[in-house]
Amino acid sequence: IIALIVIILLFTGCTKYTEINNLAIVDMILLEKQEDQYILNITTVKGQKEENDTGIKHQTYHIEGKSLGEAFNKAEQLDNKKTYYEHLALIIIHDSLLQEDAINILDFIKNQFPKTNYLVLGTTSSTTEISNQFKGHQDIEKFIKKEQLENATIAPLTFDQIYKATLDKEHDSFIPMIRYQEETLSVAGIKVLKNNTLYDQNMSKINYLLNNNVNQIPMTLEKDNKSYFINFDHLNVTTSFRTDTFTIT
Repeated sequence: IIALIVIILLFTGCTKYTEINNLAIVDMILLEKQEDQYILNITTVKGQKEENDTGIKHQTYHIEGKSLGEAFNKAEQLDNKKTYYEHLALIIIHDSLLQEDAINILDFIKNQFPKTNYLVLGTTSSTTEISNQFKGHQDIEKFIKKEQLENATIAPLTFDQIYKATLDKEHDSFIPMIRYQEETLSVAGIKVLKNNTLYDQNMSKINYLLNNNVNQIPMTLEKDNKSYFINFDHLNVTTSFRTDTFTIT
């Protein structure tokens, strides 16, 4: 009996080990359109560590197609491994796709992936350049949280939050925008999907305040050649609209 149990455990362990290493575990996806080509950059996490490995290892794949559907069909297997999206943490969508038809792009993504709690960002920069520079989502997510805390110009929003906002007729849905320029990541503003308009960082800050995406806003005031730092903390905003004015309390 003991021998039988040992054999079962060994075979079970080997099966799970083989399955994990036959999966291309996706961490981050970047989407873009250039002329008539749809570009899909996928960053995966290696399931098997090699000897003397330290930290997480990533692999980036560049795929092109005449449509997003064709690009994702080509990505069904990566290096002869089944593409696995259950651990997807971040999607970055280039402004070229958002300008084309943002709502249809979001619908496509919703139908493509079973989960909806990954973060979504837009960008005005090359997604290939971003994927080559940032091998995983962690550094980008750290940047967002840092900017949210220090400047309140961006907030982490999940696909579920953004998609539900597109169904709300009383409020505008928007996507946080970033840029990567001269080897530096920065906030580009927000993209309002309804009117397909990109607003700068100042408008981003007001937007996040009005939508209760931030609960503190740091400000610097200049007076009499002196600089004063002020931090509004524990903010909770309600708005009421009347003709062409609105009141913030």
